[in-house]
Amino acid sequence: MSDNRGGRMVVMLGTAFETRGGIAAVLASWRAAGLFRRWPVEYVETHCQGSRMDKLACAAGALVAFASLALRARAVLHVHCASRASFWRKSVFMILARFLRWPIVLHLHGGRFERFYAQECGALRKAIVRDFLAHADCVAVVSERWAAWVRSVVPEARVARIANPVALPSSVPLVRGGARIAFVGRCTEGKGIFDLPSWDWARACASPGGSIRGNATTCSRNARCSCCRRTRNASP
Repeated sequence: MSDNRGGRMVVMLGTAFETRGGIAAVLASWRAAGLFRRWPVEYVETHCQGSRMDKLACAAGALVAFASLALRARAVLHVHCASRASFWRKSVFMILARFLRWPIVLHLHGGRFERFYAQECGALRKAIVRDFLAHADCVAVVSERWAAWVRSVVPEARVARIANPVALPSSVPLVRGGARIAFVGRCTEGKGIFDLPSWDWARACASPGGSIRGNATTCSRNARCSCCRRTRNASP
């Protein structure tokens, strides 16, 4: 990102802060760390939770806000996107940014982007995805695995790894109790919960609402509980 010495602001696109998901969590961490105070960032919400009309109104408002910002000054466009509708929605803004000759940072978050590209896009859509990846001034990914995947699809892509932020405590006690594992997220395959070693699933299983669930009849070591089986195939 620019420090505005060249007169440029950063127009950042993403979901509303109050939504649930990985993008909102990253943005909330950045905001808590003061990024939006230290850098000339104009944040535009392109997606929100709610009805279809709510989401349509949010997208329309984002286009109006983007047009207003485009009239003010040159900018760098930082796009936070996942797969499916998230990608196609942000593609409209990336097309406009290319017309305006704005540098583009395409920040991929979705853990299902590879499947989206390989299984859900036909030849034309794959070509469009590759075109956006190739023309972005920077494709930001969260891990080396995703960097390797992007390069396998678009060898000329300019890829950078930006790990998801984690707030660290100011101090850690020298003496701690027994080992503990804390899993924060939905109990679905894509979130990695089933990659953990066998342990007490009665303490590990969380319902979509976030409350702790499980009992001795449905959860046991080496057996997945009923709430896991029910939420495993839920959409993340």
